[in-house]
Amino acid sequence: MGKKMVKLRINKFYLEKWQELYPESYNNIINYNSSGISTYIRSNPIKINISSLKDLLREKSTIIEELDNLPNAAIVKKTKISIGSTHEYLKGFYSVQGLASQIPIHLFDISNRLNNEDNNLRVLDMTSAPGNKCSQLAHLLQNKHPLIAIEISENRINKLNANLRRLGIENVLVLKSNANSIVPRLGLFSHILLDAPCTGSGSICRDPIRNSNWSPSKENFHNLIRQQKDLLIKGLEALKLGGELIYSTCSIEPEENEDVISFAIDKVSNIEIIDLSKAKTKYKLFSVFGNIHNDKFKNNCLRFLPSKHHEGFFICKLKKKE
Repeated sequence: MGKKMVKLRINKFYLEKWQELYPESYNNIINYNSSGISTYIRSNPIKINISSLKDLLREKSTIIEELDNLPNAAIVKKTKISIGSTHEYLKGFYSVQGLASQIPIHLFDISNRLNNEDNNLRVLDMTSAPGNKCSQLAHLLQNKHPLIAIEISENRINKLNANLRRLGIENVLVLKSNANSIVPRLGLFSHILLDAPCTGSGSICRDPIRNSNWSPSKENFHNLIRQQKDLLIKGLEALKLGGELIYSTCSIEPEENEDVISFAIDKVSNIEIIDLSKAKTKYKLFSVFGNIHNDKFKNNCLRFLPSKHHEGFFICKLKKKE
């Protein structure tokens, strides 16, 4: 029996945009937003390896299958329980995280520098709560190299700190502040993650029931775009020479993605967009890629459209020229 379809109440403004932007994928976008997608988890290497986690969950009739091309990632093939409330989850053995959203952290050139004992790493997460990508970045830094995480909301900071404690993460310094005001005062960074606040148009499919009334107003849409542009400009200005910034959203709207990138790199000098075509090939096995709506970004950005296996998502990697 197929999944139950949820009736969506999406603003005509967005439906017409999607139909125009993604005519070949439009029906699939609506179908997956209505029926939901597969659930993925990310094991916590600080506490357990994925093989041992697989055995533990099997005892609870939960079957997971690890992915060959994405470290620590696994699909939940079968379960009779809420995957986000198991004893193993509460002990910090894994996080529930969409497949596409696990990719940005793997695009940072950090592992090689750690292997070479590079002491010039300064890493920043500009918008860090609720903490899935923040914790993933902390893992990449081996839970010892410092990571500065910024969040403005007290409530979201509480969720972030609870998540970090659950996972046993000790290398994150959380600062309560507006990223636009504090980033210029923190000095220069070698690596910055900006998982920008967005409409979330790509993540409806992760929980169709909860998101059935998703429909940000046009005013909210344009306010978010202004915020994204401001954040990205501040982030790019805070990069060291040779530093990297990864910009991501769970939105499929070009105005929140390519247009924001284009605007920012016109304002900040010496920024280049990094070719991600190899990453596109690497993650092709489970990806449905949408068109990139700006010719200069054709090979340089990744757009995932909602599909059976992942949410809608956008990723761009930027570098400050030396």
